Amino acid sequence: MVEWLISCNRKYYDIESAFEDLSVLDWKQAAKDIQIGDIVYIYVGKPVSAIKYKCIVNKIGLKSIEIDDNKYVINGAAFENYGRYMELQLVRKYADELKLPNLRNHGLVGNIQGPRRAVDEVSEFINSIDDNVEEKLQSICHEIDQTAYLGSDREAIVKVRVNQGIFRDVLVKRYGKKCCLCGVTGKCFLVASHIKPWSDSSPEERTDVNNGLLLCPNHDKLFDGGWISFADNGNIIISKDLDKDNCIFLNVNNQTHIELSEGNKKYLSYHRENVLHK
Repeated sequence: MVEWLISCNRKYYDIESAFEDLSVLDWKQAAKDIQIGDIVYIYVGKPVSAIKYKCIVNKIGLKSIEIDDNKYVINGAAFENYGRYMELQLVRKYADELKLPNLRNHGLVGNIQGPRRAVDEVSEFINSIDDNVEEKLQSICHEIDQTAYLGSDREAIVKVRVNQGIFRDVLVKRYGKKCCLCGVTGKCFLVASHIKPWSDSSPEERTDVNNGLLLCPNHDKLFDGGWISFADNGNIIISKDLDKDNCIFLNVNNQTHIELSEGNKKYLSYHRENVLHK
């Protein structure tokens, strides 16, 4: 696995809006030796001047764009058919930890323009940011495991503690500060919801950001209670036990769809089989 640095010019492409709406993008593959499974860090140019996105390469050598992102293109001439694309799956969004001066203090030489491999010192610095998030998540796990609460009381404590911590912060960044189902904004209205319940998850699954969705309180309650779930294509599944009137009042319908990562799907499979009311 190789780690790459690529750049995005905000004059030509609105990457912030693109990754608010989509979790997968097709991107110009300028380096022929990029392989499936490689990590790509996207550096956003001025005035941001920072690495903002970590992605994994799902596909390479695409002859044309498969994902429609035309509404985010600002200068169409800069995005004419290039003839070779790769599919990038969003892994995480960064705040301001990876600004250009910080990168230069940790081994970056010059500017990030065309694709380039991340030198060891830059790679270690970026991974230290990721490791810090993981350490904080594991700390939450340990703290909750030390409590004497059981059953529903324990799950309530989990919900409160998780939504005070880094797991929620990561999901807020991943989903662009809005409910991934209905688009409600405002951090006070957003809940970090585990897909596979905490009590059924391994320590690794409890801290896996792919085991989380960012939802408004109504949709969090529906999802946690098994009244709704999602298919692997992101389409909503509504339990037959949820009547039509409550569907209207709670803003759910059969046309509802969310964007999913590949990592979400194994957890949703568990949710459909073990949580959803059939």
